[in-house]
Order: sequence, then C-alpha cells, then structure tokens
Amino acid sequence: MAISFVFDERVEAFRAQVAQTLADALPPHIRSQVADERIDLTRADQAAWQSKLDSLGWGGVGLPPESGGPGWTDEEYFVFLRELGRADAPRPPLYGLKMVAPTLVRFGTPEQITRYLPDITAGRTFWCQAFSEPNAGSDLAAMTCPAKKTEDGYEITGSKTWISDAHHADLMFGLFRTSSTGRKQEGITALVVDMKSPGITVRPLPNYEGTHECNEIFFDQVRVPAANLIGEEGNGWQVAKFLLSVERFDTAEVPRSLATLGRIRNRIAALEEKSGYTAHVQGLRARFARLEIELRALAATECRYVLGTPQEELTGAEPSLLKWIGTELQQDLLELLMDAYGEQAQAGLPIEDAQPGACRPVEGGFAGRAFHRYRVTTIYAGSTEIQKELIARTALGLRT
Repeated sequence: MAISFVFDERVEAFRAQVAQTLADALPPHIRSQVADERIDLTRADQAAWQSKLDSLGWGGVGLPPESGGPGWTDEEYFVFLRELGRADAPRPPLYGLKMVAPTLVRFGTPEQITRYLPDITAGRTFWCQAFSEPNAGSDLAAMTCPAKKTEDGYEITGSKTWISDAHHADLMFGLFRTSSTGRKQEGITALVVDMKSPGITVRPLPNYEGTHECNEIFFDQVRVPAANLIGEEGNGWQVAKFLLSVERFDTAEVPRSLATLGRIRNRIAALEEKSGYTAHVQGLRARFARLEIELRALAATECRYVLGTPQEELTGAEPSLLKWIGTELQQDLLELLMDAYGEQAQAGLPIEDAQPGACRPVEGGFAGRAFHRYRVTTIYAGSTEIQKELIARTALGLRT
C-alpha cells in the first residue's frame, strides 16, 4: 500500500497541479538520472531545472514571499516536496536555496539579501558550504582555519575538506576562526567567499564508486571584503547552528526514500512474476515490509514536526532525530535495492559505464553505485553519534 497524506480539497488540487506541471516540465534525461539515484547532476542540468522552476514561480521554495518565495502554506510546501520525489525530479538546490538562502534571510543585511537571493532562486549562482576541516569534522567547534582581520575585510590562509560541490560553486558560505580566546565555540565568523578569488585551490576527493561530489580547498592569502561578513564577527556559531538545523531536516530526505521504496517494490514484483514466490523473494518481501513500516513512521513524524507542532513546542532535537533515522533508512533501503538486483547491481561500477547519455549495460546497474554512494549519509551534517548526543542534551536534558 502506497504511503500518502491526504489534505483538504484546496491542497489536493494544488498537489494535482504540481504533479501535472512536473510531468510536463521535467526533461526526460534529468528524470532518468534522478530515477537512477544519481545526485551528481551536471551544473548545466541543475541550472536548467532551477531556471525552469523559477519561471514557474517556484524558484524560491521555502523562502518567505518578501524574499522570493511562492507564498505557499506549510501544507503546500510539504506536498510540493513530496511530488518532487514522486516525479523523480531533482530536490531544490541544497546549499544555495535550502541552506544559505534561509540563513541570509535570518542573519544577512538587506544589501546581502538583494545581492545574493535573486541569483540563487533563478539558478544563476551555485554555492558550497565550507565547515569541515582535516581535524574538525563533526566537532565543528574544533575548526582552526583563520581569517585575519585587515583594513578592508579578512585574509584567509588554511584549508577545508569534504566540501561538497565546491568544483561547481561560484560562492562559498564558510566558517573561519577570527579569535582563539574564550570557549572554542566563540571567535568563529561566517563569511561569503568568491570562489574565483586569487589564492583558492580546489582539489577533488572522488567517491569510491567514481562520482565526484567532495573536494578539499586550500586558501593562500585569500582576501574577503568586509561586506561579505554574515551576522556579527565572532557570532558564527549561532549562524552555523541555525544553518545545520535546516540541513538536518532536509537530510532525512523522506521524498527520495519514498521514491526508492517504489523502485524496490517494482523490482520485487518483477522477480516474483519471473521466478515465482521463491525463498529469495520471500526474504526480500519481509525486509521490504519492515522498511516500509519504518518509513511510514518516519514520514508521519516528519509531517507532525513540520505541520502539527507549534514552533514553540519544538525542543531542538527534531532535526537530529529526523537526520539520524532518515539517513539510516536511506542506507537500509539502498542495500535492499542492491540485493534485489543481485549481481546486476554491480554493473554500474565504475561510474564511467553509466554516464548521462550512455547506454546502461544491465538493468539495475545503478543500484550498486547508489548503495556505495549513500554510505556517507550517516556522517555528513553531523554523524549519527553527534545526533544522538544532541538529542540527549536537548530533549532528555542529559549532560554528555
């Protein structure tokens, strides 16, 4: 039985409009890549799709109307994200639109909002987020990359690592240390850095299965103007906490997991039609049933947090809970998908065998790539262990 949330007639009419528009507007070659669990779309494809959404008035999803948002209710926004997943459409740009844009609305100056947001919503600029360092991943407060104060801004010499999409990005939203006194959470400052600045070197960190998402970045006396300071100097920890709470809600990726569940259902049905109700099919169906129940529970929990709980009643643990459960479910679902395709799942390795436009040699060859690629989900945006610690502190009041 499919997972669905039915709203009133107005919202359901909106759902039907979104579904039809996506069916008409989404280019088949982009749809097929998303259906293959790809997240490494080319910049050109990402820009084209975001530009199309912007032309429909949907470029600023998640933002308030005065900042370029479409003016939807929470229910309409919730339904829109669900329909994106159902249509195998790319998710909204994570770093620019879903993370940086709300942070600029919250902490940026009017000039910064006017300067950056229109290009984000129209898909004209791409962003990366530079938090992690070689010795400071999930322990963000341990970061040391310095930004030295100058007469007209800051000068950065140091490095960042595991920076997703830096090779596509025009701009970076980064955290840098401007002071080493006081608690380690103090003295952190948020800056926007032009990726074309002299002194920046980007080196790829290829994934095991051959995709290129992450990079390491080196700064050699990179100059950043004072106008690129986000919030107040030394207040980067508060800025980062806000941005990460937004990210952790999104990393649950319930719409994408629902789409994956549908692909698994279809594959198991095809196996049963071909070979009958074998012991292998029985095992796959049992695992499928358990994961569907868990995904139903997660989807209901997300719905309750987003739509049914007043903001003042949220404890701060909700993004961490969704991130923890959602990313573990992603891994379990993709493991089941890989097992359902068996040896065929490995046909897409290495990635050169499945580049956009190439013929897929074996049906299901994408499943092995997806399984290996998504092993990282329980690490990025704060590892599962960090999420559990945050839940213990904020929801249970425990000191760890």
